[in-house]
Amino acid sequence: MSPEAREPYETLAGAYDGLTTDVDYAAVLQFFETVLQRAGHSPKTVLDLACGTGSMSVLLAERGYRVIGADISEEMLTAAAQKAAAMAENPPFFICQPMQRLTLPEPVEAIVCLLDSLNYLTEPEDCRKTFHRVWRALRPGGMFFFDINTPQKLRGLDGQVFLDENNESYCVWRAEFDEEENCCYYGIDLFRRRGALWARSFEQHCEYAYDPDTLEQWLREAGFARRPHGDAARSGRAAHVFCRMEGVTAMQDHIVRAITKDGFLKATAICSTGIAERARQIHHTTPTATAALGRVLTAASMMGNMQKVENGTLTLQIKGGGPLGTLLAVSDAEGNVRGYVQNPGITLLEKYAGKLDVGAAVGTDGMLTVIRDLQMKEPYVGSVALVSGEIGDDVTAYFAQSEQTPTACALGVLVGRDQTVSVAGGYLIQLLPDAPDALIDRLEAGIRAAGAVTPMLSEGLTPEAMLRRVLDGFELEFLENTPVSYRCYCSRERVTSTLIAIGRKDLEEIVAEGKPINLECQFCDQVYTFTPEEISDLLKKI
Repeated sequence: MSPEAREPYETLAGAYDGLTTDVDYAAVLQFFETVLQRAGHSPKTVLDLACGTGSMSVLLAERGYRVIGADISEEMLTAAAQKAAAMAENPPFFICQPMQRLTLPEPVEAIVCLLDSLNYLTEPEDCRKTFHRVWRALRPGGMFFFDINTPQKLRGLDGQVFLDENNESYCVWRAEFDEEENCCYYGIDLFRRRGALWARSFEQHCEYAYDPDTLEQWLREAGFARRPHGDAARSGRAAHVFCRMEGVTAMQDHIVRAITKDGFLKATAICSTGIAERARQIHHTTPTATAALGRVLTAASMMGNMQKVENGTLTLQIKGGGPLGTLLAVSDAEGNVRGYVQNPGITLLEKYAGKLDVGAAVGTDGMLTVIRDLQMKEPYVGSVALVSGEIGDDVTAYFAQSEQTPTACALGVLVGRDQTVSVAGGYLIQLLPDAPDALIDRLEAGIRAAGAVTPMLSEGLTPEAMLRRVLDGFELEFLENTPVSYRCYCSRERVTSTLIAIGRKDLEEIVAEGKPINLECQFCDQVYTFTPEEISDLLKKI
């Protein structure tokens, strides 16, 4: 009878170093420093993320770096701390944290995450969160090094059995790949010497097969740019180097939520500069289209964040009859958002010099529609006639008419002379039941005194500071601070499902042509290429 399965590394930690003597940490360190040298980057502080027993942490510290090691396993960290205790000077400092909730007291200049640790994040959303946390943990220009087991390698392990042994332990690894879950499971039997006897334990490990292209997309969403480093793919393990981009945003996009201590007002505010700029890059928008789409994305992000329904979505659609055509944005429950504009290349429209005429570009002969998917049988759909086409006024009208909630909505997108987004953001303030009439007058006065959104953001005001200025004189209690980004949920798997839905006849015609086909997501710049051979394999599944 097999022993009861333990948490990963609960017992394996004690034997880990003895079973991984084939790992050439020195070669990994050499690669790390070679890339740094080529990039002209000289970090003093390094985070070893998912540091395990601290072998790389110790090597880095011996090279003179100030090192923090982070891992979720207390057992692995115990082994790491024992190694560090033997160092005479500059020992690493270790913390127990999961990758997706990484929080450092101050940013570091480089982060390494080795030995397929990211594959252990078996929920893709946790991987996305990790990239955002890593971005926040890096100084601008800092570099992120990681490796993964490729899907090809993990699938190739299916049915394989591996043996590791030394004088003190004997380990049997059995691998099984689950196509439905896209995961490789390892059943690990570990035998460790206890005097003249052997003690047996069993652990089950699981690795998710991440597509490298999808990982790169998520990294770019988080604010990273790829660093060229040569061919670092070995034995099915692919190495990647990314750099935290400088100058993309003055601050990371995030949403804050607050309530007044008297319970009469609730407020949401956002910095969405990165979101608006990413949308501009994807859709190649002219300045007026950039401003309009940026406002729609900003509003949808705040409205989606306000729902707080797990796996829920909010769609904001505007059809105003203007030259821009349809504008659409889709937000998840955190406020991550994606969108598009039907006619991104319209001629510049200005009210006067330096002031874009968003209202004329959107038009007023049409509707604003909100679709709330709350994971029930039917989504909630609400529509109102457009008031001005300026988006903020129209969102205000929607809440007043469709949801009977008095609301003040202000949105702003400032486009620079180089046509990039300088700042973007906004706020939503809503009256709660039983709010006195006098409070409305105070709120209106505060909004007038604060002025427009873009001047406040251009001053360097955070969403928190923006709410304090608008709600001057109110006691605020901040409830939540959530990082957000332009995020598309497309993937090769989803596109493949769409391709299958085309039908056998059309797929056979594509194969007969003998040419690859490219499918582009309407929300992002991701292009998925399918060869005739891949399509032939799909036909076998129909």
